[in-house]
Amino acid sequence: MRILQLITSLGVGGAEAQVVALSRSMCQAGHAVEVVSLLSGGENAERLRHAGIPVTKLGMRRGFPHLFGISRLRQLIDRFRPNIVQSWLYHADLLATLSLVGRRSPALVWNLRGAALDTRQGQLTKLVLRMLAFASSIPGAVIANSEAGKNYHEKIGYHPREWAVIPNIVDTDLFCPSAGVRASVRAELGIPYEARLVGLVARFDSVKDHRTFCQAASLLGHEHPKAHFLMIGPGVDTSNPFIREWLPTSGSISRFHLLGQRNDMPRLQAALDVAVCSSVSEGLPNSLIEAMSCGVPCVSTDVGDARLLLDEGRGIVVPLRDPSAMAKAIRMTLEIPGDKLKVLQSALRKYVIEMFSGEGIASAYSTLYEKILVRSGRDGRCAE
Repeated sequence: MRILQLITSLGVGGAEAQVVALSRSMCQAGHAVEVVSLLSGGENAERLRHAGIPVTKLGMRRGFPHLFGISRLRQLIDRFRPNIVQSWLYHADLLATLSLVGRRSPALVWNLRGAALDTRQGQLTKLVLRMLAFASSIPGAVIANSEAGKNYHEKIGYHPREWAVIPNIVDTDLFCPSAGVRASVRAELGIPYEARLVGLVARFDSVKDHRTFCQAASLLGHEHPKAHFLMIGPGVDTSNPFIREWLPTSGSISRFHLLGQRNDMPRLQAALDVAVCSSVSEGLPNSLIEAMSCGVPCVSTDVGDARLLLDEGRGIVVPLRDPSAMAKAIRMTLEIPGDKLKVLQSALRKYVIEMFSGEGIASAYSTLYEKILVRSGRDGRCAE
């Protein structure tokens, strides 16, 4: 198949990373893939080009799709002649839909990522979402990466011809256990080798609820002298006034390490003793899956599909905005006996390999695409 993937941007982000992972896996499976970004490029655009996958930037400004962007995308579709246009995130879903008006082919598939709309989103984004809910029967299928995401969009009016829940891809060769990184990361942070690292990987955003994590870490810091707390993500550094306000003013303050945006996430994840998700809204927390792939036990708020992910003893789920419960769960995880910890670490990695490998997820996408093409009778050639 020939697949054109359309996304809002190719900067740092979970959806953007998934476009890279899926594009690579689909190419490895023998499909032809091109990627189009509505806005500018970014780190993930370079990763795609390095993998030999063509990338085009439409150079649009943020806001409502305009006629230039629609016209340019139609030209790209005419040139590439894809079987499938796979759009990611709301604005790309809308632009793809408008660009394919009056065309019998290619087939269109939307991809949703979240499980709720951030209440801080502007009126324009909310208008786009209402339009998409109304038009949601147009694409051949709508993909969500979590049951929580599917349920949320159903509640706000999405009524697609077909729903598909396909989880995120995790590069299990990249995110893997590594004994050496434990020492190197602790040396970088200037902390003892025996220090216990508790990590939160998330951009600074209200839905990620860094405040609860900081409060839980402060509570734990008083009773667990070897615990250190690592926070990684865009906007999570000492220049952030909110983060500074939430950190303890004395005592365990020296055990908080704010690294901001990093490009060595597999190394940092593999060095953790516990990975935490403190979010109040998620679909499927990708940072937890990456940590589990490294054999790292997890604690998460009861958000999105976290309960399904950590079921059967794979982790601990706590209520939202409850620092005491989170601190207790982290402490319990840090105190897992060595023999049981080794069994758990092995089970976590095995689970991720079975459920989230690139080959398996790419196969799920391919099966869905083929089903849509057969059902619609499309031959994959764009309408003249």
